[in-house]
Amino acid sequence: MPYAILAGEILADPLGRGYDAMSDVQVAESLDTADRLVVEPFRATWRDMMATFGPTRTAAIKEAIEAAEPDRPGLAIALEMLGHYGDGGGLDVGHDYTRDTLDVLAAAGDLGAADVEAIKSLAERNISRAAELGLGEIRPGDVARVRRMTQAEGAEHAS
Repeated sequence: MPYAILAGEILADPLGRGYDAMSDVQVAESLDTADRLVVEPFRATWRDMMATFGPTRTAAIKEAIEAAEPDRPGLAIALEMLGHYGDGGGLDVGHDYTRDTLDVLAAAGDLGAADVEAIKSLAERNISRAAELGLGEIRPGDVARVRRMTQAEGAEHAS
């Protein structure tokens, strides 16, 4: 357990979780709760879309993108990438440019906001604050140890 990282998190409380007012159990639970959204690379294909949204909704999304294509030249490439399967195939819906383009399509009314959010969600997952910091599961004993260590260090510096 990298106690220095855990101590830094508990002392600084950068997300304002209120660790000071929590018990050791509550701090451990807070750090282990998967409540931090991360966006990761995810190469979506039409196959992924079908598995996620079903044939009717996927067909409607494809038709909407094809209809918007003449006004947005990059969409032709995106459509082609969605049709490529295997290694290196697919469109990375976790990439900032792709996500921005989806937002533009929603703002222009080319795609529904719900469809855009659903497509973007393919590249999203929730992780715990502990995982975000590169820590394993946090136990109440880990928190207690860090608190004892920081109290002892504080007492040393005070004398």
